[in-house]
Amino acid sequence: MAQAQKNVFLKISPKVSGADLVIGTNYTDLQGVEFNLDHFNYYLSGLRITHDGGQILDMSQDVFLVKPDVHDLYLGYLNVTNIESVQFNIGVPANLNTASGPDAIDISLYPSDHPLSFQEPSMYWGWSAGYMFLVSGGYADSNADGIADAYFELHNLGGHNYVETPNIPIVQTNVGNDQIDIYMDCNIERWLKNVPIETIGIMHGSLSYNESSMYNVTTESVFTQPLNAETVELNSSNSEIYYSSGMVFWKNMPSGGTAVLCDMTGKTVMHETNAVKDGSMSVDEISGGVYLFQVLDASGVSVKTIKLFH
Repeated sequence: MAQAQKNVFLKISPKVSGADLVIGTNYTDLQGVEFNLDHFNYYLSGLRITHDGGQILDMSQDVFLVKPDVHDLYLGYLNVTNIESVQFNIGVPANLNTASGPDAIDISLYPSDHPLSFQEPSMYWGWSAGYMFLVSGGYADSNADGIADAYFELHNLGGHNYVETPNIPIVQTNVGNDQIDIYMDCNIERWLKNVPIETIGIMHGSLSYNESSMYNVTTESVFTQPLNAETVELNSSNSEIYYSSGMVFWKNMPSGGTAVLCDMTGKTVMHETNAVKDGSMSVDEISGGVYLFQVLDASGVSVKTIKLFH
């Protein structure tokens, strides 16, 4: 399959129970407590992108700071065509979160626009302790009267809290011929699951609820792809794909195009080259599971993708 360089963006929308996060707006957490947020900032790093049939693009040393109002991350001009999954860590890698070693840099030496430079609110705990991986705060209802009155903050740090997300299958959005967008949600109520924000006050450290909230990232589907994420059509294509009763149907296949069915590891399960303009493919005989069905143009570029639950 042909590959070409693309500008790739990872866009992570902060959500609470499916609603867009609005600072200062009341929501209900998974324990039934009313709360609001005035900040929810975290470091994302250790990014690995699986693409084009299981190839791994390692961006593990890139660090991004994600905030409620800054959550569109430019990953770079990358040699990828079809992104199959992403995986990343929350926090700062050990070699950058240290006072010693060849990669250690004093925070004052970073450019002011660097994510590891000084921030407001601060994401840094000092030269020996390193960075705080998540800094969040707001108000929660302390007496079940519907009023978020008790201030709370979480300052999560500590090398053992550098947690890794599960590998997340992706349906990318192709924006023209040279841009790929990856849309994801950050589900804050799941990140705060079982954290009594109405009573913790200001909690700073690497243990107790600082630790357990970080490990929610590994078990609670904090990062997901929205169900309506799909590939938009390129300007030159109006291809359409449908799935029904064990059959995939396509319309307006580009000239010389290919129909490809892949599993979520990127392995090709079925394909049809030089597919007819309007056609179909039976998938009855494959194992049940989640698949990606793609229409590719003659150069191997995906022009339409659907996620298929078989």
